Amino acid sequence: MIPLVTLGGAVALALLAPVLARLLGGNAGYPLAAGLAALAVYANTAAGEVVRGEVLTAGVSWMPSLGVSFGLRMDGLSLLFVTIVLGVGALVMAYCPRYLEAYYPIGTVYGLLTGFAAAMIGLVTANDLVLLYVFWELTTVLSFLLINTAGPAAALPAGRALVVTAMGGFALLGAVVMIGVAAGSTSVYGSLTLMDTRVDVCRCE
Repeated sequence: MIPLVTLGGAVALALLAPVLARLLGGNAGYPLAAGLAALAVYANTAAGEVVRGEVLTAGVSWMPSLGVSFGLRMDGLSLLFVTIVLGVGALVMAYCPRYLEAYYPIGTVYGLLTGFAAAMIGLVTANDLVLLYVFWELTTVLSFLLINTAGPAAALPAGRALVVTAMGGFALLGAVVMIGVAAGSTSVYGSLTLMDTRVDVCRCE
């Protein structure tokens, strides 16, 4: 449940960000920073289990006809990245109140920043290749929208960022399709295990 609650908490903060911005203005960054930091602490309550080699999983059926699930997986590497995402996110949100000028759409910026953090958490904990691709595309769209909040001058940089990340997304989609076909599964853990088994069989032969 820890990966699912961590992701859900980040999504809740993203939805709450515009409301806090209307109530607190730029200072909404402080409670959002505290929320991200609290999620980082919560996620690391699993550190002991992860160090012992355990893997935390959570998920629900998403597209059963295609064998795709909304599955999350937290091991040592993903916990490290979740901690980095939330820690850096908390620092950014704490810095924003003294950085953002009055002409910025503060509620939108805060919502996009926390939404980006949530998408990154989903990306590094995804236990399904299709889900991983969806979270990748979410980071693409959110980064494009976030850059655009800087005004008309940001339109060209935002477009360039969109093109670069979209190209990466197409490459990732191709990889997802090839791995899914080769392994017969879109599960990240299942695909890797099956492909490792096939490699071992080939070596034995």
